[in-house]
Amino acid sequence: MNAFRACALTLLLITGCAGPGLLASEPMGKQLERALEEIKKDCIERGAPPFGENRPGRFDTSCLMFTLKPWEPGDTPESAFAHSIKLPPPHDKPKDVYKPGMSSEEYFKALCEAEAGEWVFRRVEGVKGIRQERPKLQFPLGYSGIVFSTSEKAHYMDSDMYGYYIEPPVGRYSFLEVVESKAGAIPQYVRYSQPSLTAGLKTERTHAPQANYAFVWRGVRRPQDREHAIDGFEIIVYQITPFEVLAFERGFGYRAINSSTKDPRTPRGSGCTGSKSTPPKFIENVLTPSQN
Repeated sequence: MNAFRACALTLLLITGCAGPGLLASEPMGKQLERALEEIKKDCIERGAPPFGENRPGRFDTSCLMFTLKPWEPGDTPESAFAHSIKLPPPHDKPKDVYKPGMSSEEYFKALCEAEAGEWVFRRVEGVKGIRQERPKLQFPLGYSGIVFSTSEKAHYMDSDMYGYYIEPPVGRYSFLEVVESKAGAIPQYVRYSQPSLTAGLKTERTHAPQANYAFVWRGVRRPQDREHAIDGFEIIVYQITPFEVLAFERGFGYRAINSSTKDPRTPRGSGCTGSKSTPPKFIENVLTPSQN
């Protein structure tokens, strides 16, 4: 079965097995689950990994999404640390916005209106360097938006941040320290710096980070979010010693069946943050660099 047939079966499954409008209010997560079952049948028929072996000369990753599991807070030491941070009241508790009978899109919009945005409690001037207390987000082979719940997401955290914070012409910090692993007694970091405009990027590993200001990302859970194909994230900016949350940004994402694509593994996505700037700029606005 090819992608065209899979798409046709998926759309038939969603729209053709009931009268018009009967499934309009069905949670989008349930619709994605049924589309995923059709894709799985195709993967099994083709014998694509993990349901078979790769053929000589071909490395098929299209079905590896079925090896992924839903993420949980604390899956890694870095995740456990991020989820241990308590936001100042009243931001430490989710708002009750879900109402029975809401459509998935209505629930997504309600979350965006009630909870998405940025909050700054204190800004710091003249910051020389900052610390990133969680590695960039890595998407595994075979990742697909249709299995959105398998990866703890954070907007913009899938990039190497030193390109923005350190390297000319936009970099304004003297250094950026990125944690490699918080496992073990002494976490290890990579310190990025660029002493001059003409010097290349310098990297060094260290167990003795210098920054006293940091940011970290984490996924956000809300009631019925997976059922409605919604996921959330937070980026938290804080002072390390003494510990103090300085600011945070929260946003949400929504997946929906995309009838215009030939590949049902790529549902359309929508997002909201309520933020006035991109996450890198938001962090820089809270922790003002010492360099012009």
